[in-house]
Parts: sequence; C-alpha cells; structure tokens
Amino acid sequence: MNNSIFVNLPIENLVKSVDFFTELGFTFNPQFTSEDTTCMIVGENIFVMLLENARFSTFVDKPIASKNSVEALIALSCESIDEVRNICEKAFTLGARRYKEPDVFPAMFGWGLKISTATSGNFSGWILLIFNNSRLRVNPMTQPFGTAHLQFPRKII
Repeated sequence: MNNSIFVNLPIENLVKSVDFFTELGFTFNPQFTSEDTTCMIVGENIFVMLLENARFSTFVDKPIASKNSVEALIALSCESIDEVRNICEKAFTLGARRYKEPDVFPAMFGWGLKISTATSGNFSGWILLIFNNSRLRVNPMTQPFGTAHLQFPRKII
C-alpha cells in the first residue's frame, strides 16, 4: 500500500503561492510543477499540490468554494512551540490574517491563520493550523483518541 499523501488545493496565482510558501521555508518538486500547478514538499511522504483554479476545476464537478467560506482546515505539526510561533509570526509579516489567538491545551499548542489575505486573496477559503503536540502523552497512531484524554476546542474556526 502506498503511504504518501497529496493534498490538492485550489489557488488563484501560482507565482504568489510559491513566493509565500518559499518565504515560510517550504520547497517544491519541479517534477510536479507546470505553469499552473506545483507540488509543495511538507514532509518525506506529505505533499500539497497547489493548482490554479482552472486546473483544479478539471478534477472536480462542483464549484470551488468562495473566499468568504471555509473550504479546508489543514493542520501541520512542528517540532516545538517556538517553531509554531516563528512560522506564524513570519506568515503574519507576509500578510496572513490572525483569525484568533493561539490555543493552549494540555497536549497541544496551536495557532491558526488565514492565508488568503497574504496573497491578495490567492487562496479560496482555507485555514492553516500550525501546531505542536509535544505534550501529548500517547501516540495517536497506536492508541485510540478516547483513551488519550485529549481536550479539543469546541469551535475550530
């Protein structure tokens, strides 16, 4: 079984998207890059395909969500709380919108940002949640969430 994940997301402008994420430290795979699509490398087996709206539309039979709606909530983990803060603060200086203050839970520290404002409305309503779960006392991959006694926010966005 394949163990890679490719998250496909619509964007308005590839150049603005690449510039924004490059500033945050991400790199791209040129093998999966064209004039309207690129592959952002998130981890060893985790990738985000950024597709301009016209290209994204060729894969779906429904309209792309408007900028005033939420289309996806994407969460990326970091090694430390400091790394979470550094990435988010850098994104804010690049124009990302802080839609709430950081969340501090017994097992997790997270900070969300809306990045559509960072690229002149380039992204169609998706929110990026950067988090660190170093306080997690169990491995969520091997132990069911019900036994981990985690507290999650009632309202994410």
